[in-house]
Amino acid sequence: MSFVAFQTTIFIIMVAAFSSLLTHSYLINSYQSFIGHLFLFLIVVASLYKSRKFAWISIFTISVLYSVLQLKIYSQNLQTDINISVQYFSLFLIVGILISEISHRMKYILPGLEHLDLVDKKTGVWNKYNITSLVRTNIERHKRYNRIFSVVLFELQNDMKLTGRLLKKIGLILNNSIRLTDEAGRIKKSSFVLILPETTVKSATIVSDRICTKLKAVVK
Repeated sequence: MSFVAFQTTIFIIMVAAFSSLLTHSYLINSYQSFIGHLFLFLIVVASLYKSRKFAWISIFTISVLYSVLQLKIYSQNLQTDINISVQYFSLFLIVGILISEISHRMKYILPGLEHLDLVDKKTGVWNKYNITSLVRTNIERHKRYNRIFSVVLFELQNDMKLTGRLLKKIGLILNNSIRLTDEAGRIKKSSFVLILPETTVKSATIVSDRICTKLKAVVK
């Protein structure tokens, strides 16, 4: 999940939740509850702004407006009204800052979580992170045990239109053309890699030629 997708999901959930709360407040004729839920919704929206500085300024402004509004809602003595307003201001400010910080930190956490999904969704072969890790593993195995392996790189034309159907076909060709011990991965938009353990350069050339013939038949 990307950071934008995360923010969109959170926003949709919040809209649904606060819509329900606002409707409930309206049905029970609770003006104070309605205004509170509305301002809290504005706090959540402001906290999801891309710019942290702008988000914090918006959160502070909304919190001040709501606390000032509370002075007009309550009809008790001035000291009590001020205490209640300060409490609401602190609560809204803390909630807004917490959501803002979580949202901005997720921007750095989510790209790392994408590595947990090891398969390239469009092709069905390993993604860049996993295939790169497998290459390193084979290099270390070669250094330690002197086990040979070959790496084959396939580079498609940059101007080629890679549709979803075409990428799926390419992935099927790669997966169906290698042994169970071999690995296939996608490292760029139009770049693919094969890892062939216990394979000489001559044998790897035969494999790559066979796959190239199949790919040409599909991408022509």
